[in-house]
Amino acid sequence: MLHWFAGKQIRNAAAIGGNIMTGSPISDLNPIFMAAGCELEVGELDEKGYIKTNLIPFDHTFFTGYRQNVIQAHQVLISLRIPYTLPDEYFSAYKQSRRREDDIAIVNGAFLYRVSNEYKTISNARIAFGGMAPFTKMALKTAEFFQGKPWSTNTLDKAANIILEEFQLPPGVPGGMARYRQALTASLLLKSFLKTSIESNLLDVPSSEKSAGQEVYHQGSIKSHQLWSIIPEGIEEGKINPLGKPIKHKSADLQATGEAVYLDDIPRREDEAYICFVVSSKAHARLVDVDPSEALKTPGVIDFVSIKDVGEQNNQFHIALAHDEKVFADGIVRAVGQVIGVIVADNQAIAQRASALVKINYEELPSIITMEEAIKNNSFYDISPGTK
Repeated sequence: MLHWFAGKQIRNAAAIGGNIMTGSPISDLNPIFMAAGCELEVGELDEKGYIKTNLIPFDHTFFTGYRQNVIQAHQVLISLRIPYTLPDEYFSAYKQSRRREDDIAIVNGAFLYRVSNEYKTISNARIAFGGMAPFTKMALKTAEFFQGKPWSTNTLDKAANIILEEFQLPPGVPGGMARYRQALTASLLLKSFLKTSIESNLLDVPSSEKSAGQEVYHQGSIKSHQLWSIIPEGIEEGKINPLGKPIKHKSADLQATGEAVYLDDIPRREDEAYICFVVSSKAHARLVDVDPSEALKTPGVIDFVSIKDVGEQNNQFHIALAHDEKVFADGIVRAVGQVIGVIVADNQAIAQRASALVKINYEELPSIITMEEAIKNNSFYDISPGTK
């Protein structure tokens, strides 16, 4: 897993302890540590100022919420204890991401099985997933089912059904791709089963399925080059067609030298004002009433601007063929975060405080979330050119 973990700069600077304590729900390492049955050595000072340590299991009891764990504020993580695998234990770990290298995981999983080679019976299983909950989560029901079962495809099929039930995600889960992420849990379970079967000779794996259980990916050395000034023979300089020739971005020199001027680099003008967006907290709703009166009473607030001030004609803009973009919501909001209006104030702090005082009453409208609901309601997005 370290082979695919982040990039070289991150691997050179990061610490395993920091990775554990940060508690990212898509951590590449935490599922491995949990499935391996690791222990954490935690230290604190006693009444006499001496260091007192104790071991806590790194399992389903460690994380108590999103980026929260059982270690107290006065305690520090000293070490991680990784147990040796036993002769009849088999371990595997996988990461699924958009890119194989230098990318965060969509779902990752780690699997430990203890299987008697003589009786081909599973005596213990530990399974952990990242990307399926607000924190690294162990598949306790699936692991419990495995215990005492024979190592067979029938056992795998039943375990796959259990793991799909154990890791259900609602359609609106943060990160999206709910059904894909669910399917990945069963897919990674299958990969671990095939890998263990191949390594242990516990089960004959058909040749058509062996590649799914093998580690076939290898990261080679990265080499690259770009040629900026080489002009083919017979072509007059300045008349070469840019197609197929790398062209430098117009702002590249300014950005590389630090001369590029960004908004925060521009000196403040004496008569300058600051705006803060007032955005929707509903995904699909009708705006019954937008009341900025409390915000306008705040000292330093200059105005509140919405569609009422700019008008329907000036409220439209587009970046492609379709004139379907709006500056301010026109009575109906279609996404959380859609801009309803802006508070104009003397400075950033005042504008941000005042924006929270704008009162908005909504009438929630039905939402189409899944593909099946869209088909049932004949709701399709028209992408033909010139569509309004």
